[in-house]
Amino acid sequence: MNKLIINRVLKSINENITLIFYTTQKYGYIYYVLGSSDFIYKITINKNFQSCNCEDFMKHKTLCKHLCFVLFKVLKVYKIFLNNFELKLIGDKSYIETNFFKYYKFPDLDWLLFKKRTRSINKYLKGSFFNTEYYKQFKYYYQQYYFLIYKNLKEVNEKCPICFKKINKGIKCSTCKNYFHVYCLNKWFEKIEIKKCPICRCDYWNIAYKYLILADNKKIKKDIILNH
Repeated sequence: MNKLIINRVLKSINENITLIFYTTQKYGYIYYVLGSSDFIYKITINKNFQSCNCEDFMKHKTLCKHLCFVLFKVLKVYKIFLNNFELKLIGDKSYIETNFFKYYKFPDLDWLLFKKRTRSINKYLKGSFFNTEYYKQFKYYYQQYYFLIYKNLKEVNEKCPICFKKINKGIKCSTCKNYFHVYCLNKWFEKIEIKKCPICRCDYWNIAYKYLILADNKKIKKDIILNH
């Protein structure tokens, strides 16, 4: 077994990582976790791929400690045996050999058990790695993100007014109706204190900016979303 993967599994079990929100999208199961460095990371899991927006995953494109945290500590889909560092699927009655860590795609039985445990996730949540208050705060934030940002993300055949490059999927200003790259708009707002549209100067974004950052698929500082 790859030593790096073993190291990440051990970190996922021993480090102070907290699950703060989980939901389902058409492309997979989504988990938001608060890492030991006080950044919030987005994890996506479906049958054929897994992703996280942490630096480790973005660099190596393989299981990071945050993904391992969900699979080993939260949902208990897999178990590591410390005497020989074997990784096995936790079946309903026994431990089972798995090819997941060879191909990083869920075999049928693994995926069945993953979905089963996700559907009954409340049985697996413990105070040592799940914060109920953070869940409530992030749920409200996520609902605002959905209505203010997510519903305004569209596939369009236009050019971004900031970088002048083609937009595949952009965010629309509710006032002037121009579409922008999420990345470009976020970079624009990082440079100014009062967040106004680059084109029409409306101050809608002064409210919506806090939620726009979630669409950029980057780690987020804890204090932007969560109260201590």
